[in-house]
Amino acid sequence: MNNILKKSSYYEVFVESFFDHDNDGIGDIKGLQNKLSTISQIGFTYCLIHNIFYENENSYNFYKLKKELGEEDDIENLCKKAKEIRMKIILDFSFRDLIKSYKIDIFKDEFLDIISYWKNKGVKGIRLNDVDLFFERFGDNSSSILKEIKSFCEENKLIFIIGVRDISLIDDENLSDIVYISNINSIIEKNKYRKYYELLDKLQKNTEEKYIHYGIDLTNLYYPRLIDKILDDEDESHDFMKALYILLFSLKTLPFVFQGEEIEARSEYYIDIAKINDKKIKARYKILKNKDLSEDDIIKKIKKTTSLSSKLPLRWEMTDLGGFSKVENYYGSMVNYNNSYKEDLKNLNSFLYYIHELIMMRKINSIYGLGSYEKIYFDESAYIFKRFFKDEEFMVLVNLSDDFVLIDEKIAEEIKDAEIILNNKRDFEPEALDIYQALILKL
Repeated sequence: MNNILKKSSYYEVFVESFFDHDNDGIGDIKGLQNKLSTISQIGFTYCLIHNIFYENENSYNFYKLKKELGEEDDIENLCKKAKEIRMKIILDFSFRDLIKSYKIDIFKDEFLDIISYWKNKGVKGIRLNDVDLFFERFGDNSSSILKEIKSFCEENKLIFIIGVRDISLIDDENLSDIVYISNINSIIEKNKYRKYYELLDKLQKNTEEKYIHYGIDLTNLYYPRLIDKILDDEDESHDFMKALYILLFSLKTLPFVFQGEEIEARSEYYIDIAKINDKKIKARYKILKNKDLSEDDIIKKIKKTTSLSSKLPLRWEMTDLGGFSKVENYYGSMVNYNNSYKEDLKNLNSFLYYIHELIMMRKINSIYGLGSYEKIYFDESAYIFKRFFKDEEFMVLVNLSDDFVLIDEKIAEEIKDAEIILNNKRDFEPEALDIYQALILKL
């Protein structure tokens, strides 16, 4: 993998809830094109697009977009816009959806034809998700087929990403450019972060020992936003989000950021379940309704345990409809939603500018994308590790819990005279980490 990919940041878009250009209450490709410059200005190099292909009677046409999202030429125009502003578009494909449309024996040839079609429209990368199922279906032939797809992508100067849940499936650096871990969110629990830290530590070591490059996100289309999952409605989110993303951007793993995270999007406004057509969310609501819970408690559980908060339309301005559309979106009004792009762009202390700072930090200083890694310590609350590059040595200390954490005396002695590179809190004491505190120190 080239160094540019290692130092870059990746933005994930669910088009339906991004921005509605044609005012039908549903986001579309032209809406994404309209706002792409803003995403570029934050610093993202790659834009990965989810769930855009036409579905008909349980099969998909991967040469055609969903009608409400636009026409195929809209992707071409989006790619032209991306090229103008030095961004690249990546399309996401689900293997689970692909095999609903193509038999196993013709899958590879059909998929290569699909890749060629979109490459000719200007797309610069492909992500094949659900690769766990791919290994089930292809068995011993899985690796050789993935290598052929990667080789084809290399010949066509495309990035090839595979998405998995089980990292043990991938033991060969030659299967893809990036291995995207799709279920990080599922192992993160409030004040019980050991499993998360253990996985992050393993991914860093795999990268150094096996040369496999991993991409991770904290939220995606299939899970709740962590800000909703971990925090309660009345909790302040700023320090927590900064700590999460200092950790994400200071690791060797490649940072993927799902839309809305940059403005601390959360499901604070009134939700009308009757207007939601997501089958899984509807099913979850029905189960909770039979448990003798109040409507408010049901909605709280829906927000914390389903992908509802990830699919809510982005708020671009402080109006009832949030600037997402000129007509009511498919989740209703957003009158109680407290943040928006327009307000955050005016506020240099907003999380949006903090994400920009982290992206630029990773681009400029090679220690994050290219440097080596050493674990120092982790438990259920804190994670401490070092990064090295040439003659530089950094220590990263993160506490994602809602209680302070005492630092080991030896570590405290080592960092007492360190230079602070980044601190999401006002103060720094070598003996303890505050609630939701994250630090990057130069030793």
